[in-house]
Amino acid sequence: IEEGIGREQLVEDGIIETCLNCGYKVCRDDQEASFQQVSFGLWSMLGYSSETAFIEASQGLSTGAAYSEDDAEQFRASLAEQLARDDKYRLEYRLKKADGTALWVLESGRCVTRAVNDRMLQSMVIDITMQKELEEKLLRQDAYDSLTGIYNKKTFYQKADALLKEQAQRVFEVIYLDVERFKLINDLFGEAVGNELLLYLAQCLRDICIEDCVYGRLQSDNFALCFPAENDNRERFIREIQNKVKQFPLHYRIIVGFGVYQVTDRNLSVSSMCDRARMAFRQIQGKYMVSCGVYDERMRQRIVAEQEIVNEMERALSERQFEVYFQPKYDLGTEN
Repeated sequence: IEEGIGREQLVEDGIIETCLNCGYKVCRDDQEASFQQVSFGLWSMLGYSSETAFIEASQGLSTGAAYSEDDAEQFRASLAEQLARDDKYRLEYRLKKADGTALWVLESGRCVTRAVNDRMLQSMVIDITMQKELEEKLLRQDAYDSLTGIYNKKTFYQKADALLKEQAQRVFEVIYLDVERFKLINDLFGEAVGNELLLYLAQCLRDICIEDCVYGRLQSDNFALCFPAENDNRERFIREIQNKVKQFPLHYRIIVGFGVYQVTDRNLSVSSMCDRARMAFRQIQGKYMVSCGVYDERMRQRIVAEQEIVNEMERALSERQFEVYFQPKYDLGTEN
């Protein structure tokens, strides 16, 4: 900035606005909300050649510059709500650029009363598109699996829980999906091929059209789905997944196993439902003639009983509760 040039001149020339990527506007506070003044910084950052071109494209209305009618309605509603409490307001919304794309802006302003029935909205509009894109990226990182792009474990649990609560009258199933010997695939063909397989499976889940279905990647090669137990959804899903994995371009037989928990106890967390589906899968794991296991309560009771024995093992050993019995060898031919 050249020495001796005042701030007023910089604002007039649009230099400060350009550096800050912001603009200034004055609108009437009425139903028309027509532009009274638009600064260089505003119409230039929206890609217009002049103030006139910008106002004409917006039909002369402040809300006409909004990216969509939904943005305009949200703008009007939020503005009215804030001005009902105070003369200041602060809004985030999208404006339409000259090329038709959207620009996220933050508008901070106030309502100035000049005379009876004559109020003006004076505001500064700042481009926050980069900030919004960063927020979107962070939200995606928090909600979606970084490799496959589908829901991660936390988000799957949340979405499945919401689905079960919204449709409490329908019967749902939770399916646990596991790739048999996935670590061997990584070892034989490399991690890159293993990742390609996971991406392929995620796309298979996207392609299978089941209404009111939520799916996600829990970890490694483990996926989970929650969908209505109707219209042969389970059988169709398993059949389509098995057919699709056969088409994966790898000289190796890929085997996918499934465990099913029919949601009978809505008080369980989705995490516990997935645990039950995993129990069902483990009952058929390694049995390649059976691809799907279905949970029943006896599985859990057996695991609980086994764990109780393990818990008591150390104390039983220390108290010498174990007795050893030897089976003698006996030859029926010699009776010895």
